[in-house]
Amino acid sequence: MQRRTLIAVPGAVVLAAVLPAAGAPDTRVFRVGLLNALPPKTPLEEEGQKAFSDELLSRGWVEGTNLQLLRRYTLERPGATAELAAELLAAKVDVIVVFGEDQAAAVRRVTTTTPIVFTHGVAPVELGLVASLARPGGNVTGVANQGTTLATKQIELARLMRPDIKRVAVIWFPASPMSALVFKQQKGAIERMGFELVSLPIAGSAEWDQALANVLRSDAQMLTAHLAPFVVQRIGKPFADWTIEHRIVTFFGAEHGFLMSYFSSAAETQRMAAGYVDRILRGAKPAELPVEQVNRFRLVINARTAKAMGLTIPRELLARADEVIQ
Repeated sequence: MQRRTLIAVPGAVVLAAVLPAAGAPDTRVFRVGLLNALPPKTPLEEEGQKAFSDELLSRGWVEGTNLQLLRRYTLERPGATAELAAELLAAKVDVIVVFGEDQAAAVRRVTTTTPIVFTHGVAPVELGLVASLARPGGNVTGVANQGTTLATKQIELARLMRPDIKRVAVIWFPASPMSALVFKQQKGAIERMGFELVSLPIAGSAEWDQALANVLRSDAQMLTAHLAPFVVQRIGKPFADWTIEHRIVTFFGAEHGFLMSYFSSAAETQRMAAGYVDRILRGAKPAELPVEQVNRFRLVINARTAKAMGLTIPRELLARADEVIQ
């Protein structure tokens, strides 16, 4: 039986578990390594970090009391994932949380015993991270967002917004197994729907500007780019203005000035990841924790951007939208 204690925090009183409960209370501070590819000050990262910390707090884990969060960011450093994972392992973390399957695979090459929780997964079974969604079977589990089907859904929504779409450009990363798998799924969907695919494989940020030039040269009406740190860093007004000027449909974030968004909530995904961390710190094994799939996606449309692009938002899209930015 666990002993519980009340911990006061500003604006709330949290019922916190002291682990374990038998005998004298354990004063151990558990350590959680957060290994993320995203830059630390991007809106998505800040939103996710807050949701992650808030969820752990609600479950009794108080940073500085019974929990220490060790944050590391890989950005675009080659080989940084394995290096930083080794650094976290040297600090004797109890669990490592990573962004996506590529990072999870890199960390698993460093450790097959320390629990690994991934977020924003796409196809963990197909990529060999887990034996099955129901029973992962190793030291890896986490949250999948159905990325392969999500990409197809975005293309369907784009066609409703712009029925004249003929070409879809995809910027992707052949060196990433996750990106390669998603591209394969996108390619099939684009061709089945009768569109022409403009494939733009790149290795990194040095090729980004040329890729955008190729988008214009191809006369593509829709652009999707697989997320990488340098792509996330470009999600803002200058890039949004570029898509508006050239009337290109994208899903990089309606709140940032792009035409539409259709994603799972970063905050919700991080809350789910925090739930895994809570269970693992209380003794659960990743091998027995099923991979959870996000099944709630928000469609957000920027009406100002649509007007600037000379587009009329169809009633069907307005009816399906969770939010319309006026």
